[in-house]
Amino acid sequence: DAGELGWTLGANLFYSNFDQSAFLDITGFFSGTFLSGIETQSYDAFAALSAPLAEWLKIDGELRYTYEKERFDGGFVSGPNAQFPFQNQQKQSEKFDFLTWRLAATATLSETVSAYATYARGAKAGGFSFFDTDLALVPGIAVDQFNTARTDSYEIGLKASLFDGRLAFNTAAFFNDTDNEQLSAFDFATFTASI
Repeated sequence: DAGELGWTLGANLFYSNFDQSAFLDITGFFSGTFLSGIETQSYDAFAALSAPLAEWLKIDGELRYTYEKERFDGGFVSGPNAQFPFQNQQKQSEKFDFLTWRLAATATLSETVSAYATYARGAKAGGFSFFDTDLALVPGIAVDQFNTARTDSYEIGLKASLFDGRLAFNTAAFFNDTDNEQLSAFDFATFTASI
């Protein structure tokens, strides 16, 4: 805290090394083992500030920069029942960086009633599919890759304490707008998985 101002500075480091193998045998279609190793390194720095603009109005602002690197090492190895034995080994890497933020305003309308509004941008880094059945269908094909997902969130609300605190009344309206959301799907008609 610095007088009426509140602030925070910080940084994060994240590391993950995920390995998995999955054997799949579909008679007459394909048979083999899916291997996937995904290494993730993520770094970010952030800042937040809270400040009063008036006795009845306060604002909060937050900003974060993220840099992330992903490496994929894996593929598909045919099993003993495969009609056309082959291996499809892949090594790929990708880098992602993005800004996210949050801006909020809180207004004290009376001793018992306050209103607020927020706007925020969130993100989830892109990457590689850890279970990609196309690797078993097309020799040499690259592993599925997906883009960074982003969400813009908007919210307004009202909070009230009534009858000497015996009743609380809170209401909110919000809207989320998302691009490139990352969902995993499996098609049982074709026995294929995708992001």
